[in-house]
Amino acid sequence: MDWSKDMGLSLVNLYKNKEVLWNPGNSEYHQKNRRHDAWQEVADELSLIIKKPVSSLECKRKMDTILSSFRRERVKVRKISEMAEGDSDRPSGSTWFLYDSLTFLIEKDVLRSNKSFVNVNRDEHSPPPIKVNKMQSENERIEKISKAVETPSEDECYSYGMFVANKLKRYSARTRSAVQHAISDILFNADMGYYNQSSSVSTNTQTEPNVVQCIWLQQNESTQQEHDFKNEVISDLENENEIFN
Repeated sequence: MDWSKDMGLSLVNLYKNKEVLWNPGNSEYHQKNRRHDAWQEVADELSLIIKKPVSSLECKRKMDTILSSFRRERVKVRKISEMAEGDSDRPSGSTWFLYDSLTFLIEKDVLRSNKSFVNVNRDEHSPPPIKVNKMQSENERIEKISKAVETPSEDECYSYGMFVANKLKRYSARTRSAVQHAISDILFNADMGYYNQSSSVSTNTQTEPNVVQCIWLQQNESTQQEHDFKNEVISDLENENEIFN
């Protein structure tokens, strides 16, 4: 889909509000299910803002592109700042429209790097202080965030759900309805604990309708009705012939 500047800015603001997606210090940051839910929340909220549907996967991909651009912009700003030292007429900031909105990703590193030196030991035998490379730490942080966005949090169940969805798209509307009905029955049985005990499964497997049976019955229902109607017509014609003969 085409992303306007307003859409991109809205996405960044929604992303900022979901710390679970970018802040490693968040207690739910490493919970895949929670991160998956957060992306879905971002997609739902963005859909309301732009008044058209957008998927969580589209949001992830766009955010990954934005973070990649942000990393490049950070490098450029750093170089410009170094060149601008002593030259007040040279611009030192970024003109990219999303740059200021993304500075929250580096604020923690910037605050921490205000102490330009890390003291290893305070006694007289301590080695020289180690200078912190602020730009490197910022880039590493953004790189980690980008990788987290780039890799969808798809577990086995999610992947199988996508597989089933793709299969359903290939069927006719009638077949799709039959398959969905059969799957719903199976899920209902699972919710009721039908499959929890092996003994109940083994004794009742033969009585449970499977997906293929449901599809076959529904697809052939109309065919059987047509066949019965034809037989009735033929029977009526034969009766008429007997009367006139």
